[in-house]
Amino acid sequence: MRKELTDLTIREFETRLASTAPAFRRTSYENRDAVIRMYACEADGVRRFLLLQCDKRENAFTIEVAWSKGGDYPFMTFMAQVPALEANVPAEGRLRLLQLSVADAKHHWWKVSDSVIGRLAGKTVQTQMEDAFAHLANDGLPYLEKVSRRLISSSP
Repeated sequence: MRKELTDLTIREFETRLASTAPAFRRTSYENRDAVIRMYACEADGVRRFLLLQCDKRENAFTIEVAWSKGGDYPFMTFMAQVPALEANVPAEGRLRLLQLSVADAKHHWWKVSDSVIGRLAGKTVQTQMEDAFAHLANDGLPYLEKVSRRLISSSP
């Protein structure tokens, strides 16, 4: 993704995040090589994360939801399957947002158009971010809240 499109994607994400989940604040973590921005909030000893990643080669972005009782982003615990909330929820984990709502999604990325010639050649950052935030509001944030409640209730 070229720099202008990456910058637009980050701005659009942050604007929507401010109104959808204002408790999340950008962390000091930054990875310019992978074009990653991390946001976090903490309550009752459980830190919740949202991670925005822009693809370096394609015009696409993804969002991860994560949690940790230890406070650090769980980079080493990517989950291929969504943990059942009825079971013992791991103290940390991370998932691609679309894993929570699109069970058979092979690629958990939103693709965006880079050009406008006469009419839109594809999905714009705004329309794809609108879809991503619908998934975040309907699936991601409620899931993080349930994980947090489960971790808090199972704490000694």
